Amino acid sequence: MPHPSDIHVENEASRRHNGLSRRIEHIAGECAPIVEDVTGLVLPPRVLIRLVSVGGFIDACKAHRERLFTAELQELAPPAERVRAARQHLQNLHKRDGGFWLWSGAQTILSEQGSAEILMVPKGLRHAGRYNDDWWLCLAMAHELCHPAQQRASGGTFITLRSTPFPQERGTDNLALAELTEGHAMWAGHRARAKLLGDPPSDQPAGKPSWLYRRYMAKLAPPASSTDATYVGGEDFTTYVLRRMGTDTFNHLWPRLDLTPTHKETATPDEWINRILPILLPDEANDSPPSSSELTPPRISTVKPRT
Repeated sequence: MPHPSDIHVENEASRRHNGLSRRIEHIAGECAPIVEDVTGLVLPPRVLIRLVSVGGFIDACKAHRERLFTAELQELAPPAERVRAARQHLQNLHKRDGGFWLWSGAQTILSEQGSAEILMVPKGLRHAGRYNDDWWLCLAMAHELCHPAQQRASGGTFITLRSTPFPQERGTDNLALAELTEGHAMWAGHRARAKLLGDPPSDQPAGKPSWLYRRYMAKLAPPASSTDATYVGGEDFTTYVLRRMGTDTFNHLWPRLDLTPTHKETATPDEWINRILPILLPDEANDSPPSSSELTPPRISTVKPRT
C-alpha cells in the first residue's frame, strides 16, 4: 500500500483566506486516498496546492508556458515559421489569463522544479459563488488531484504533451488529450465526491455569481460547445471505455499517451478500443498493469509525430 500523499496548501493570496486554506487542505486530504482508490493511480509523494492572487495566477501560468516553450524549442528544434506561430499563440494565451482566472476554478501546471502543482484563485471562487460551497470544492479538488496522478502515471509526460506549443512536432495535434485527461478527471471527481459526501441534496442552493463573472461567462469564457466537448463529452467517453476495458487495463494507457484517441475516435470508442488493446496488452494472460514505482520516466521525445 503506497504511503499517503502529503497534501500541502500554501496561501499566497491574503491572510483573509486562511480559513479557505484550511478548508481546502482538509477537503483535499480526504479526497486524495479516494481519488487513488477509484482511479487505481498513485499521487506523487507531495502535492502542492497554491492559493494565489489574480496577479499570482497570471504570473504562474505565464512562467509555466515560457519554461515549456524554452524546453520544447531546445529539444524539438522546430522550423522558424512554427516558432513564430507558437510565440504568437503564447502571447494570446497570456492575454487570455487576464480574465481566465474567473473561469478556471483550479489549474494544474508544472512548477519550476518540474512537479505538478495546483493553482486556485480565492477571488475567482468568490466571483463564481463557490467560495463557501464545499460540495463544489470537493468535486473540484477530486478532479484536480487526478492530474498529478495522471502526470506521475505517464512518467512525467502528460502535462508537456497536452500543453506543448509545438503539437505537430510532438505528433499530438490530432489527439484528444484534453478530452481524455479532463474526462477522466471528471469521472474520478464525481465518483470520489459521491464516495465522500453522497449525492448533493436536492435543495442544494445554487452559487450566486457576481456581475463580473456573469459578464465574463457570457462574452469571454471558452465557448460552451468546446467546454462541453472537453468535459462532458470527455467524461462520457471515459465512462464508456472504463466500463468496457476496466480500470487496470485503461491505466496501461498513461505511459503510452501516443495511443490517445484522435478527435474522430472519441465518437467511435469501440473502434479505438479495438485498435489499442493489441498494443497495450500484447499478452493479456501474463500482463499486469504497471505500478507507479515501476514506471521509468521516458524522454518526452519518445512520442513521435504520426506518419
